[in-house]
Amino acid sequence: MAEIYDTDRFAQLYYAEGLTLDNLALAARFLNTLFFMGDIESAFVGGWALLLRGNTRQTRDIDIAVGTDMPTLKAYLVQQARVCFPQTHGESTVTIFVQTGKSFDADYPDVVDYPVYVDIIISGYLNTPRPLHEGTEFIFPETENIQGTGPFQVLNLFNQMKAKLSAFRTRGKLSKNDFIDLIFLVFRYYDDIPTFKHSLNSEEIAMFVEEYQEVYGQDEESVAWVKEVLQ
Repeated sequence: MAEIYDTDRFAQLYYAEGLTLDNLALAARFLNTLFFMGDIESAFVGGWALLLRGNTRQTRDIDIAVGTDMPTLKAYLVQQARVCFPQTHGESTVTIFVQTGKSFDADYPDVVDYPVYVDIIISGYLNTPRPLHEGTEFIFPETENIQGTGPFQVLNLFNQMKAKLSAFRTRGKLSKNDFIDLIFLVFRYYDDIPTFKHSLNSEEIAMFVEEYQEVYGQDEESVAWVKEVLQ
């Protein structure tokens, strides 16, 4: 059975030390298998999904959307010994921890034990598609350390751009991560984005372009190129 954590235990889990990319990959592998065995569709979103695409920005947690409801999700997760489940949570999202490392993953005896922070989102909330299969795709990891652990289901490129633009609009300059992630997406998928850019939110695109121009305005050629890709 899962450990049920309270606020004091949350702090112990959250501030644990020693996280490595291996821990994140093992947590993702566990979630992949867990939801497949439970016949629950799932897709990785957020920073972890972008890391799978080759983004170099490091992340310390995993975000994953699931195609079920919260009561069904909870009933399934509280049966899992490697899961730490909260005493209280919302109806659309829940934060769990997945235990990883040598004590839980026998095929990785050199990986330190670590409870990986995972946000689970019920599909249809927080810019995730519902049903998931209509807005996701399978990819193999492009990040060297986790190659061979896929394929992973992630938001497709359109929904990834849509979600990141919305997050950038909401958090703005308070979060540099969204800006960094959008730069990665534009420079990595500049051939693909023009095929659907007119279906994205034009105001959100304008906000990102304005910020890009403010930061990199001295590079007029780069600014003009970003505008051409997005607008």
